Amino acid sequence: MASGTGQHAVAFAEAFPALDWVPSDIDPGQRGSIEAWRRASGAANFAAPLAIDIAAPWPVETGSAQAVLAVNLLHLIPESALAPLFEGARAALGAGGRAIVYGPFLRAAGYASDGDRDFDAVLRARDPSIGYKSLEAVSGAAASAGFDPVAIDAMPANNLLLTFAAS
Repeated sequence: MASGTGQHAVAFAEAFPALDWVPSDIDPGQRGSIEAWRRASGAANFAAPLAIDIAAPWPVETGSAQAVLAVNLLHLIPESALAPLFEGARAALGAGGRAIVYGPFLRAAGYASDGDRDFDAVLRARDPSIGYKSLEAVSGAAASAGFDPVAIDAMPANNLLLTFAAS
């Protein structure tokens, strides 16, 4: 999801050659960049990028994916987009498939650091509909779409990796 320039997607494809990677981005310019990275890498497990709008039905076969990975996306979308994101992921995944999200989140106690508070303020000043999401909101959207929580892993720079399993 939201593969941006494609630089990280190709790094994943090269690091995990036994897995097939299908990058996506809503922006045609980003998809062009992803395609350039794909061609330059020559990785056989790195597919052409898909145009996925998380608020619309995804152009993937139902149950065709084993995992959906969203890196640094949730703080850049409105909270109202959480439900469609997890609903789209659930449709793409078979039973037991994983939805994995990485990025900064609000915790029960609020922000993990002053830097997180400042970054969230910058995001909200740019667009009041975006910004950090609470773990509760993300977990609730995932549960409503048919996911069970699997793990919450602490990552560098106060980020978290949230893993959910399709039930």
